[in-house]
Amino acid sequence: EVNPNLIDRIYNTGRKQGAPYLDYKTESIEEAISIAKEATEKDEVVSIGVLCNATELLQYLIDNDITPLILTDQTSAHDLLNGYYPAGITYDEADILRVESPEEYLERSRRTVIKHVNLMVELHKRGSETFDYGNNIRQQAYELGVKDAFDYGGFVLEYVRPLFCEGKGPFRWMALSNDPEDIRITDKYAKKLFYDDPQLVTWLELADKYIPFEKGLPARVFWAGFIG
Repeated sequence: EVNPNLIDRIYNTGRKQGAPYLDYKTESIEEAISIAKEATEKDEVVSIGVLCNATELLQYLIDNDITPLILTDQTSAHDLLNGYYPAGITYDEADILRVESPEEYLERSRRTVIKHVNLMVELHKRGSETFDYGNNIRQQAYELGVKDAFDYGGFVLEYVRPLFCEGKGPFRWMALSNDPEDIRITDKYAKKLFYDDPQLVTWLELADKYIPFEKGLPARVFWAGFIG
């Protein structure tokens, strides 16, 4: 993430309730990798916010022969001027450049997208489960000359469509009472109904433990199939 204020906001979300969205934050890629390796050795799951451009992190992984198990990208690559942040300049510098010289900004973004997707393709070749999350970055890179930009797939095609083929879909509900305990009651009923779906049951247990109800009405979502 290139926006330090956003990292701080996510880091503080849920912390008072003892269930932070982000466990660690750092401005050092080396420190982030060290934390991740230590957690892996302890078989722990942690989330780490790193203040850097995505291309810097991906380049570090490749240079140090580190292949992540899963890799995706959620930058706003659909809009190279107003959403995507190019490498080589800070967040604040980018905001100024966007206004003062939009064409230079776009050129920097184009160069970054090319590198960004090339790095993702390389990590995909090395074994990372890599997918596009619907932000159009592959198409942007392809139009800029990256011919193998579509070598890795998209989230919906790879993971959502197979669920639809099994008759599974998203279920959402909220507690109009504004009482989180009502969601926990429905969680219990859901676990009884879908007892034979271990992934769903695990999700409900982890969601209750780690996802705080902070804004708006308490709600829950999960993917489930038909009950035969």
